[in-house]
Amino acid sequence: MNELSGVAYLMAMPQYGLAGDVALKPGLARIRALLAAMGRPDRGMPIMHVAGTNGKGSTASFAAAILTSHGLRTGLHTSPHLLHPGERMRVNGIAAPHEWLDQAVETWRPAIEGTQASYFEATVALSLLRFAEENVDAAVVEVGLGGRLDATNVLDTAVSVITRVALDHAHILGNSVQAIASEKAGIIRPGIPVVLGKQDLPAAHAIRETALKLQAPLIEAAGRWKGSTLNTPSRRLTHLKPGLEQAHQRENAATGVLASEILLDILNVPLLPRAVRSGLRHVRRLSGLRARYEILSREPLCVVDVAHNPDALIPVLQRFRRDAGPGEARVRLGLMADKELEPVAVALRELNLSVEVVNVASPRAINADTLAEKLRAAGVSVVDPEVASTVPRLVTGSHQVVEIWLREYEDPVVAANGL
Repeated sequence: MNELSGVAYLMAMPQYGLAGDVALKPGLARIRALLAAMGRPDRGMPIMHVAGTNGKGSTASFAAAILTSHGLRTGLHTSPHLLHPGERMRVNGIAAPHEWLDQAVETWRPAIEGTQASYFEATVALSLLRFAEENVDAAVVEVGLGGRLDATNVLDTAVSVITRVALDHAHILGNSVQAIASEKAGIIRPGIPVVLGKQDLPAAHAIRETALKLQAPLIEAAGRWKGSTLNTPSRRLTHLKPGLEQAHQRENAATGVLASEILLDILNVPLLPRAVRSGLRHVRRLSGLRARYEILSREPLCVVDVAHNPDALIPVLQRFRRDAGPGEARVRLGLMADKELEPVAVALRELNLSVEVVNVASPRAINADTLAEKLRAAGVSVVDPEVASTVPRLVTGSHQVVEIWLREYEDPVVAANGL
């Protein structure tokens, strides 16, 4: 065994965001073996399982915040993290402490190595271990990639959730939205309720077909908002104001509310309208969610958002243009090579947004020079990065781009903690 500390050992493992496909290990045998070695820490906690292409992290965070605002001790597993892997395993919005994670990895390192678990599988198992040790009342677990073969799909879930499905990771999940939706529908369990976020017709058809086959009750979130009122299958909730203000986040909020209503009912906890209002309104604080149109400063305006494909990026660009006003505004952008660039380039050009292209340290990323060349060819203004620039800036395109910005430039919390 080498001399790396627990967290350092964990971070030295290949990660999909940095290493690409080499970090992927298809199949569920390793995670089952690792959880078995840990004594199946996931058993005994009601689990909400959240898949989707866009909005699954926000939806999971809305749901966790609602559960927490009802007085429940709530575990939340999401990925990837921004600054520290403990962010993947939050309880009532608080990330796992560095010291806890370091010791947990050291304790379970023989099992991690013995099962040949991947980085993602290890972090999922450690999240569930953390939740068990913290005696959570419920857990919300976000799928990493796809659904059917994702490491989280070994869990016994109380409610399944599928947010908006789009064409992403096509070389792994399939070359059509319908094929990708079928992969994500792999989290559906026989007889277990499924909450479905707003979908295009091909995705909705594939998911409905799977739910029907497995006799899983399907509850659709689309079309339930009327102003600030949300209609659930059993009640009418008024005066709701989600703390994430983009238009598409209303759909994620609705999906989170419907899923929470089901889980609360399973736990015999009455749904309280005031707790739903609080959970939606204070989702960032109650869940620990970061970098979803997070405004770091207003003078000059600086926003970070981890949107990374056209469906997620374009609404963010549109809001940033409105918030920045009519003058010059810049987007600091790095993208993965498998993301569709043309719709993003069109939006950047039409919104008159200048772009600072940056490299992302991943074999999956498009080289900054290549990205700049393609954007210029599409009529987008590409400018040299200026950290000290006082013009409004949006930092987006990938978790890595946002992480670098938070670490090096803008985040006072990071600076105060010496991270």
